Parts: sequence; structure tokens; C-alpha cells
Amino acid sequence: MANPHLDWSKPQYCIACECLMRPSKRPSDDYPNSRIHSSNGECVRCATARRRREAREKRMAEEYALALVEGRRQPTVRELWEMGHPCVEPCPLPR
Repeated sequence: MANPHLDWSKPQYCIACECLMRPSKRPSDDYPNSRIHSSNGECVRCATARRRREAREKRMAEEYALALVEGRRQPTVRELWEMGHPCVEPCPLPR
């Protein structure tokens, strides 16, 4: 687990984009050319993008599974094999 208290006497950089960060309650005049620190060592822009990407991936996975349940699509061979369908065997890997 990361240390929740950052030492702001030293420059802190975003782990994703390497930009300079500042504490969220400090004015940008004190830290020129910096972004606000969000959480987990990320700036606000990177943290927001990560959360949106995770939400989109989760939503797409749920929609994909729901489409199979509702019969809007046919299961793939891999899904049939994972369900234990008797007519499907795993394909051997190419050499």
C-alpha cells in the first residue's frame, strides 16, 4: 500500500504521465505548470481517464455477457468449451 502522506517539500510526479503535481488545495501560482494530485500517485487527468476506462470496460463486459444470455448472439467456441459442451474440444496450438 502506498504511503498516504506525500512529502510536498520535494517535487511529486504523476506515475502515469510524469507531469509535476501539486496538492489539491494549493493555488497553481505556487506550483507553475503543474496538475492537481488526485490519488494513488496520479494527477487528476490520469485518474479520471483510468476510472472512465475501467467503467467502460466493465460496462462492455456486462453488455457482452447480457447479449449471450438474451440470445442476441451465439456463444463462441471458447465459451462453449468453458461451459463444458460435449461437442467442443480445445484446438491444438500451431507449431
